[in-house]
Amino acid sequence: MLPTKSTLLFLSTIATTASACVYKRQEQPTRPANWTYTGETGPLLWGFLDPTYGACANGTAQSPIVIDSSVTMTNTTPTMNIPNVDSVTIKNYGLPTMNIDSINGTTTFNGVDYVFRNFHFHTPSEHRLGNEYYPLEMHMVHQADDGSYVVFTMLFELSDSNNTDFVTAAFPVTNSTLDLTPATTGSLDFAPIVKAFQSEFAYTYTGSLTVPPCTEGVQFVILPTPRPIDVQTYLAAKRLLRYNSRPVENTPGSDNLIQVLGNHFRNTTVPNTSGLN
Repeated sequence: MLPTKSTLLFLSTIATTASACVYKRQEQPTRPANWTYTGETGPLLWGFLDPTYGACANGTAQSPIVIDSSVTMTNTTPTMNIPNVDSVTIKNYGLPTMNIDSINGTTTFNGVDYVFRNFHFHTPSEHRLGNEYYPLEMHMVHQADDGSYVVFTMLFELSDSNNTDFVTAAFPVTNSTLDLTPATTGSLDFAPIVKAFQSEFAYTYTGSLTVPPCTEGVQFVILPTPRPIDVQTYLAAKRLLRYNSRPVENTPGSDNLIQVLGNHFRNTTVPNTSGLN
């Protein structure tokens, strides 16, 4: 059942800033999507902006989530073949996000072959480890022939360490704007990233895309140890990405938080705070 006008007005007053990344591979920059990160087109209302976005409001396995003891760790080692590249063009979609795609790479995980579609970052992190958020999160998006996704996820914590060459190279020194002008990365060495995912146990769960249409059935593989990122690199990332994280969703298998909110609203009288007596 569609929400009433009063419900939408109530939701819009408490909508929070959030977003994520564009997973669809495209050859040219596109116009901004009809969803945004704030207000009446922000995440709380994504599910009502388009009929195809329904899972954002009624899906029961939405991402991101809080990673806690209820989330299992996998002992399945992915087989990754991701060659290094001299430079890659960043695709800017007119939103505070960027996709770095056109990278040739393949990964086999749980017996399924995937193609490496793109990687991108969120600030702050979308997932939380033990309810703790981190300054930056990287998604490496892979897709199988049947259209299903697996997203290899790495978190970053601020540090004095300079061991952030990969992340530093991923952000352009010039053209760091939110227009549709493509920019270029530096040389990208995937070897340390591949080694981490192939040598460490990781959390895994089945969730969703973190942007409309919020399609479910997406596998996330999340390393439990955040990697270091120096302050200068983080500030460069934040200037480009600004705030582009979807808030955490309910535990997979539980009611969608939008539906929970709607039930509370239907059964509760919202106090009038427009003035004081």
